[in-house]
Amino acid sequence: MKTSYDVIVVGGGHNGLVCAAYVARAGRSVLVLERRDVAGGVLAAPELMPGVPAPGPVNSVGRLDARVAKDLWLDTHGVKLVTSQARLTSIADDGRALTLWADPTRTAADLRLVLRTDGAAYARLDSDLRAMARFGARIAAAAPPDVARLRASDLRTGMGLLRGYRGMGRRLAHDFLRVLPMPVGDVVADYVDDDQLRAAIAWRGVRYTSLAPSDAGSAQVLLADMVGGD
Repeated sequence: MKTSYDVIVVGGGHNGLVCAAYVARAGRSVLVLERRDVAGGVLAAPELMPGVPAPGPVNSVGRLDARVAKDLWLDTHGVKLVTSQARLTSIADDGRALTLWADPTRTAADLRLVLRTDGAAYARLDSDLRAMARFGARIAAAAPPDVARLRASDLRTGMGLLRGYRGMGRRLAHDFLRVLPMPVGDVVADYVDDDQLRAAIAWRGVRYTSLAPSDAGSAQVLLADMVGGD
């Protein structure tokens, strides 16, 4: 029995398994330790009873990078990724069913039908958040500099981010810094009045967290979710 490994991964959830796979692909020996009798973490579907699987707490794999799926040959293991045009459906106590679509125009049509609003406020919120998320994606993709040994490439990266920040325009650049520490509920309330629509949007800022829409920093979770998904 092998007793020595180059790397030990504690936890056989989806992130741990991906890390272990890449380590193994690099030619290193790796051991994955999982306390449960099934791997997969939150992606492992629990069983209500033997042979009857139930949905797990994760509702999508929207953050799964296509490169990871290709590198790990997930398609050969039966994984088929499906992109839904409906992002979320909210059902109110009075039975109103509101769907937020990937297409903002289609969402605006639903808003006119369900909420009797022209959707202009939602369109402004959607446009502003997308612009902020695009800049957030640039920040996320930039390698942090080694402050003890700064290189010319670090300066170029910094200048590129500065140009991107200024490129958002004065209003959005100001709002980007203002929004980051804010509660997501307050950010959404700046744009829309309907409680059902507010809740539907703000939910993305608190899912998979221990935060409430009134908690500081939850707006940043929403932007990070848009960077990692859509």
